[in-house]
Amino acid sequence: MKSILNFPISKVLYNFGLMLLVFTICRLAFFLSNYNYFSDLNIGEILNIFSGGVKFDISALLYFNALYIIFALLPIKCRESKTYNNFLKWLYFLPNSIALFLNCADITYYPFSLRRTTCMIFTEFGNENNLPKIFATAMTEYWYITLFFVGIIIALIYLYKPIDKANKPIGQLKYLTSHTIILCISVYFCIIGIRGGFGVTVRPISIGNATQYCKKPSQAVLVLNTPFTMIHSLTKQPYPEVKYFGEEEVKEIFDPVKLGVRSEELGVKDTLLTHYNNVCVIILESFASEYTGGLGYTPFLDSLMAEGLSFKFSFANGKQSIDAMPSVLSSIPMMIEPFTTTAYASNDINSLATYLKPYGYRSAFFHGAPNGSIGIQAFINNAGFDQYYGLDEYPNKNDFDGTWAIWDEEYLQYMTTCLDTIPQPFVSAVFTSTSHHPFLYPERYKGKFKTGPHPMYECIGYTDYALKRFFETASKTDWYKNTLFV
Repeated sequence: MKSILNFPISKVLYNFGLMLLVFTICRLAFFLSNYNYFSDLNIGEILNIFSGGVKFDISALLYFNALYIIFALLPIKCRESKTYNNFLKWLYFLPNSIALFLNCADITYYPFSLRRTTCMIFTEFGNENNLPKIFATAMTEYWYITLFFVGIIIALIYLYKPIDKANKPIGQLKYLTSHTIILCISVYFCIIGIRGGFGVTVRPISIGNATQYCKKPSQAVLVLNTPFTMIHSLTKQPYPEVKYFGEEEVKEIFDPVKLGVRSEELGVKDTLLTHYNNVCVIILESFASEYTGGLGYTPFLDSLMAEGLSFKFSFANGKQSIDAMPSVLSSIPMMIEPFTTTAYASNDINSLATYLKPYGYRSAFFHGAPNGSIGIQAFINNAGFDQYYGLDEYPNKNDFDGTWAIWDEEYLQYMTTCLDTIPQPFVSAVFTSTSHHPFLYPERYKGKFKTGPHPMYECIGYTDYALKRFFETASKTDWYKNTLFV
């Protein structure tokens, strides 16, 4: 056991774990110092925030400790020399001291900004020529945070373990081989840690993913850490505020505000608010007008379009799956980049759920991919939905397609059973998954759907069939006739 603890990888994991503990202590200090802003949190919510924050801490610390980890694990025997260990200490303490300083500074700066500091601060203070004096004054005024910072650095110096003890001598080839393998495996897991997970459904975590672990967007600052927000805003540019016309000039050209007659004055009742109709929004992955219109790829959707209200012309508010939910549910189109990856992702936003909540509506969102996939759960939480149903909640994992999510047919059937349990009135939304690369659908339906110039066309046919099955099942429920389907 003692020999295992002497391995370089054991020392690296130990020293990295120290910084993880330090970041957790910083989060606790941030919470306690700014308790008035988070006094409505209960124990369960606090624990959820702190556990979610570990993912962001790991990601940020791997950025700051990348060089230390690589040089500490290089398969060279001089790692155990005093000179090399002094070099490793600098690689460890200098970046981590900067990361710790950023975290500590935000403990006191948060009440002024009400957000974690990003690289936009360099723009905000770009014209200041007395920044050293400002920092010196702040460190004196908030002396207790300065002592907190210095105390942690001293503790780290005392607890840090150098790679200074050799294991049982082994041959050069065996040493080189074994330690090269350890280095490669470590680099692989570092990449996973920086991304926040692995698998095709996982996008690298961003600032917006923090809202997945809290009830309110304002609480996301507890999940995040300042080094993470600084790193993830390095290349982000704030959207420029463009004004082509003055306010009065705009009104002369086009005034979007129209003052009409109240419906009560016309003797017309607002059926939505009188009868509390349910609302069910169905977002179909990768569907486009090129598949519809009697071409044989979407026979059921074509039949719906013939009976309901449809539009000949449509315009995309985004190009990727990640753009769909902000666009459809909150009227936030993709601009320079997907909304969920911008620094604005933790802002307070409205959605169908928040607008209908005052009228007694319960809200639920359904997506058969792993919870947290491409940041959807974080956005839905921020958008005010009461419940999120993902792969974690789905009862039969054998229905997983092997790549992305639960097959659309099974998942839409599952959705109907869930809606049976939600009190009316409700607003629900679902985002399907199967009509997506790698363009697979269940083997039992091979040859059933019309082929086209691309494998995508058969997937479209399958999802159209899954949609038909959903409506067949939903039509037998007590909420069907009282629901508006979009």
